[in-house]
Amino acid sequence: MSKPSILPRKGLLIMGLAAFNLALALASVLLPRPFNNNQNQYFAQAVALEGTPLEHDWFVHTAAPFPLFNAAAKGIVALGPLAVKLSVWPMLLAAFAGLTWFASRLQGGSVVRGLLVCDAFVIALRLPQLQTNLFAGFGEQHLFRSLAYLQPSSAGCLLLLAFVPFWKACTGAGGAKDAGWAFALALVACLFHPTYAVAVAVALFGAVQADVVATGGKLRAGRLAWLAGGGLSLLLLVLAANPQLLQMDVQSPDRIAALARFAFERIPHHTLISHWPTSDFWLIVLIAAAAIVRWRQGDRWLSVWLVSTLAVCLGAAVAVQMLHSAMLALLFPWRISVILVPIAAACVAAEAIHVWERTQSPARMRWSMGLMLLAATLSLAVFAARQMRSIALVETTDEATRLVAQVRPSGVGLIPLDALDVRLNAPAAVYVDYKSPPYMSDDLVEWWRRVDAVRRIEREPAGLCSIKLAQPIDWILRSRSAVV
Repeated sequence: MSKPSILPRKGLLIMGLAAFNLALALASVLLPRPFNNNQNQYFAQAVALEGTPLEHDWFVHTAAPFPLFNAAAKGIVALGPLAVKLSVWPMLLAAFAGLTWFASRLQGGSVVRGLLVCDAFVIALRLPQLQTNLFAGFGEQHLFRSLAYLQPSSAGCLLLLAFVPFWKACTGAGGAKDAGWAFALALVACLFHPTYAVAVAVALFGAVQADVVATGGKLRAGRLAWLAGGGLSLLLLVLAANPQLLQMDVQSPDRIAALARFAFERIPHHTLISHWPTSDFWLIVLIAAAAIVRWRQGDRWLSVWLVSTLAVCLGAAVAVQMLHSAMLALLFPWRISVILVPIAAACVAAEAIHVWERTQSPARMRWSMGLMLLAATLSLAVFAARQMRSIALVETTDEATRLVAQVRPSGVGLIPLDALDVRLNAPAAVYVDYKSPPYMSDDLVEWWRRVDAVRRIEREPAGLCSIKLAQPIDWILRSRSAVV
């Protein structure tokens, strides 16, 4: 006689999941801020159309760092503001689907159990506070930071979706079809954000280590060959689609210095372990706990994979801290942590629900699971409501943007370096701001020249006329209080 199910009926679960996704979409639409944070950098070339105020902006004419993302951004912007807000939604769903798929594998293949683990447990834990969410890794790396916020790193959600077929192919539970799906999804993610190719390389290294342990110390040449072949093929395709990566010349002293300043002065919170948030320690604990859980469950391959990739992340971070190697730092070998953290969270969540399930009656479990799913859905609505109260349009909340938008000056403006939202949200052509550095070598050298010049002007405003600038200035935003 089969054991009676203690899970909610599938029909009710599907309704709950539909409500969850509807709330996700509505929350994305309700977030009113036009361009946020890094979007000021990655959407600039897409917004800068001929005949707009940005036509004379220096930055928008620099080389786009991610050509495929830039092409997609142009299409999104052309569809209007609503499309910009909703553009991250497919990536969010890819991340949720990947976690659900993975959690269902942990729960014996039950999709229902996987949905409950992912949507009712993991997401409900952190969704109202997406700035510190479980879709984040070490050094403030994120798959996504908030709803209605698309940037190139959001493509990493496809790597999360690719993990199950990758796992199946590596452990022999799947075949060529799974390997093909994993390769295709990883390729798309890397085409949108090429440094994910390094994350894939770290994942493949972990797979080799896990394979050796799982086979009792034997290195299977066939498995090693297809892992190496897949990784090399992916790298070649990414370089072919992003030829600008091969054109980065860092031989001259100016370019080397500009790159080092970018790595350790502009983004030390990403590159130096000494600048990482203290909360990253708990992410390390979470990954270690997941490895222990899977080892105890007899899943040695996944346990070793988690430990091996974690070791690469931390080893690379320590090496960058000690050597101050800008090239190694900007490869971000620890970016794989944005996959490790949600995978580890799902492992721990699945085990917690399994332990909890053994102590509950069937009726109580059905009610408890239903309430957890409802809580996950309502948390989205609460999150959206809080955002609506705390975030109004940039034009009304950011004084610098509001002033420039009201005056609508023509030509190029000199603004405070920390006036990060002016360029796209006013919109207006600006000399430079600190949020949007270009990535190509010569462009980065010029960006630092402009930043240093504005810093000197901010320190000594009287010296404005004596400081040589790279282009004529038509107007000045003075201390966020007046446009001159």
